[in-house]
Amino acid sequence: MATINPQSIIDGGRDFNIREALNVNTGELGQFAPEPQEQIFSQIPEDIDPGDTSSNFSWEGAVWFPDDLGSQSNAYYVKFEVFMLDTGKGTLSVRGDSDKEVSFVEGEGPRMARNTGQAEGQLRNKSVLGSPVMKKLNEIIALPMPDTIVTDHATMWSKAEGGLVSGMLAMGDEFLNSPGTVFESAAKAAKAMSLGAASGISGLLEQLDLEGTKTNLKLLTRRAANPRNEFLFDGVNNRSFNFQWKFIPRTETEAKKLRNILEKMKLYMYPELDQSTSGNFYLFPAMFDITFMRGAQENEWLYRTSTCALTNMIINYTGAGQWIATDNNGAPFAWEVTLQFTEAEFLHRNRFKNLNNPDGVAR
Repeated sequence: MATINPQSIIDGGRDFNIREALNVNTGELGQFAPEPQEQIFSQIPEDIDPGDTSSNFSWEGAVWFPDDLGSQSNAYYVKFEVFMLDTGKGTLSVRGDSDKEVSFVEGEGPRMARNTGQAEGQLRNKSVLGSPVMKKLNEIIALPMPDTIVTDHATMWSKAEGGLVSGMLAMGDEFLNSPGTVFESAAKAAKAMSLGAASGISGLLEQLDLEGTKTNLKLLTRRAANPRNEFLFDGVNNRSFNFQWKFIPRTETEAKKLRNILEKMKLYMYPELDQSTSGNFYLFPAMFDITFMRGAQENEWLYRTSTCALTNMIINYTGAGQWIATDNNGAPFAWEVTLQFTEAEFLHRNRFKNLNNPDGVAR
């Protein structure tokens, strides 16, 4: 009989590795029969060399959690590139969380302004009458894959009455007033009542509003009009993305890194008072380009956003179900974090990146 190892009972009572494997060939306890290699999917990108540390954020300006993010053992993550208004005075007063100013990357604008037409690009992120533009900070924030990865594509449509009046006008008075049509008696009655006497039904339409016309036609013909509803396209919704994590720092260093990232997100979410106007105006907050990564490369299987604003941020410091602090510094044992981003761009077909449109910005 298999022996239960108490150390293996973890994660809310679920048990892992507490009994011997069942042999798929004999039905007896023992080793699993090996799966054919082609049926096994690795969670580690095959293009990452175990000895290669370039994908583990070693470049200047990157902040990430946990420590091994981007490494071979933790290769999948989400990358946030930050864009902030260049007001000509640097970024130190806006960031406020570092003793070292983070510079701008010249020549790199947000995705929402890339590959756009002249007029479209000017409105989105080009200086018009000296207005400041969004520039990329020399900083990348990286976090592990969220608990759920969902994108919602939605467009707006509505129902509208489109057939009755336009159809009547298209047929013309010659047809409407001719003998044998349902409108013959209505035309005669309208003329007798001095409603559109000069030109039959069209005169009735001119003299009465739409509702009045429909009411009178219903009264005169004893028929209810078929509204001939049409399904009309109205526009495009902004996409929103909810990212949720449960973070459990393994070391004091990781706890400090996580707190630092969350503090940055708070600062980037809120606007700055424009001191040049004595605080009468807000400067737009930072915006983000979001990319799902696979090692050092973008994961082409997942969606990509156009430039987003951070519109909601929820931090639960009692992620363990109640307040539990670490012994050495009082940091929360577990954090539950929700970040909601909303896309600034109203997408259309040409903005999507695909095989036929490699320069598209979203997916």
